[in-house]
Amino acid sequence: MNQSCYALKPKNEFSSEFIYFHTDQIVKFLKAKSSGSIFKAIVTNDFKFTPTVIPYVQIVKLYTQNTFANFEKILNNKNQNQKLVELRDWLLPMLMNGQVTIKEAEEQIRIAAEPRASYG
Repeated sequence: MNQSCYALKPKNEFSSEFIYFHTDQIVKFLKAKSSGSIFKAIVTNDFKFTPTVIPYVQIVKLYTQNTFANFEKILNNKNQNQKLVELRDWLLPMLMNGQVTIKEAEEQIRIAAEPRASYG
């Protein structure tokens, strides 16, 4: 994309999950050997000339199956956190002004929370 910002797009047989973690490891290696007089930089040739292990497609598929659920859970948690922040920002002033009761607030929280989870 530019001198200090790169975008990677996986080939069909490699998942984004695999590329993300594989690239993370490569970047750690490249940072350790990076150079530059003003600031250390990683350039495209660093990627091009860095040896890497490319696993069999079947192994990548198995890896993706095992990690995909974690990414889904992270996204779900992020969405729930955002919803709870919005709910807090809406409810807190109403609670402080006495416009809503704790019981009414608890009902709103149950709506925003996971349907299968129980909260004591």
